[in-house]
Amino acid sequence: EAVTADKVKFDHAFIRKLIANDAFIGELTSKRIFATKIESVVNRSTFLEAYQGQIGGFTIGRFAQGRGRWISGVNQFSVGMGNGEGGSYNGENTAFWANWGYSWNSPGPNAWYVTTLGNMHCRNGANFHGRVDFSNSSRANFYGNTTFSRSPVFSNGIELGSKDVLGDGWNPKGGRNAVVWWNQVGSGSVKYWMEQKSDRRLKENITDTAVKALDKINRLRMVAFDFIESKKHEEIGLIAQEAETIVPRIVSRDPENPDGYLHIDYTALVPYLIKAIQELNQKIEKMENRHG
Repeated sequence: EAVTADKVKFDHAFIRKLIANDAFIGELTSKRIFATKIESVVNRSTFLEAYQGQIGGFTIGRFAQGRGRWISGVNQFSVGMGNGEGGSYNGENTAFWANWGYSWNSPGPNAWYVTTLGNMHCRNGANFHGRVDFSNSSRANFYGNTTFSRSPVFSNGIELGSKDVLGDGWNPKGGRNAVVWWNQVGSGSVKYWMEQKSDRRLKENITDTAVKALDKINRLRMVAFDFIESKKHEEIGLIAQEAETIVPRIVSRDPENPDGYLHIDYTALVPYLIKAIQELNQKIEKMENRHG
């Protein structure tokens, strides 16, 4: 028969008697375990998995568009990350993003995001103040203009394909007004030449030259020789050390290696050849007038 609470005296003796009752303790423990399980189920299913809204400045849950679940800022486009189930773009799901844009259909022009495949896309700038390493199996492609504010160092050569290197570079003959380019030829030798700017608007104090070009040309010793290493025979040419004492401007050297090999720029002799022909023509005209 049931006993109502108003007829029970809850003193220390009664409480000790209840605690000593194993059946009572077992029942109380079972109810406590059951309540804990119910609380866990409610929290996980009802309040956490199904929750959608803002907590502490973050937005959690499903967005109006797309699959999966997300956590982001109050502005969902500004920053966020997903659970890997949704946000597909170009066949890859988005894992993290910043400054996504204005539509979930595609990233904006200044978006940064990482896909669940580990690919990172940066549509805005990237500043590096430390060190960036590319492994020997990686590849870097530059499709736009590339600017180096300091001189780059390449330890394993540069492949240019069918293109040349152009630029207003240092002129080994003096001055900085030369455009220099190199062409790699099949024999493995490197040919180079200088193109001097010659526009009248760049010059002043223009007078007829006093150079006796014919005398200089006659003093140049033309020789035949064999290259020591390749054994290649040249039937006519100059010795750079000899030519430098007569026409210094046709000989160049590596500014970073003063003891390196000398080079002769045969095209630099063209002005002297033109002047020498003019001098010869003047002599011929004098002889014709004298014996005419």
